[in-house]
Amino acid sequence: MDAESNGSRTIGTWSYSVLGRPIVDGIKLYKVQFDMNIEGETSLPVIAWVDPTGKVSVISQFNQNFTGPIAQSLYSASASPFIIELQTSQLMGTSGYGPYMNTVNQTTVTLGQTTLSVTYYKAKSSPFTVTNCDNSVTTINDITIAQGKVSGTSSDIITYYSVSITSKGTTSIITYKLTSVTKA
Repeated sequence: MDAESNGSRTIGTWSYSVLGRPIVDGIKLYKVQFDMNIEGETSLPVIAWVDPTGKVSVISQFNQNFTGPIAQSLYSASASPFIIELQTSQLMGTSGYGPYMNTVNQTTVTLGQTTLSVTYYKAKSSPFTVTNCDNSVTTINDITIAQGKVSGTSSDIITYYSVSITSKGTTSIITYKLTSVTKA
């Protein structure tokens, strides 16, 4: 995944790979490696052992193992760029952007070795406002979302998300672009 600022330059890349499914204390875990590179700086990979509910058992980073709240905090920081994938239904549902969006295109795209059926959405009209959980108002100046489905699965994923927002007097452009998907 690439992250762009102001829509013009890549400020970092994030990726993760599932390395295996070890069984620890009778629980089948996911062993996941996160790699993050910010503006060309190479970072050490983070390896997490996560149970099927998302609870972290161990994080390995900086040649050390961490457990408990520290492990959960490191995992949250490592996985945060991918949280948008877990929020597909909220993002496109009636409580999210769904009521403000129109379908503009449907196509097939290949991300890595995987082919997806993708639907692109744009705002019906812009700008529009949304009220946040803290009752502050955010203005959506422009938005494009692409939602895809991997053949043979029932889960939707966000493959592209670009939004220009104004909140508390500051305008930001956030772009998320999924660059590779591997069907397990």
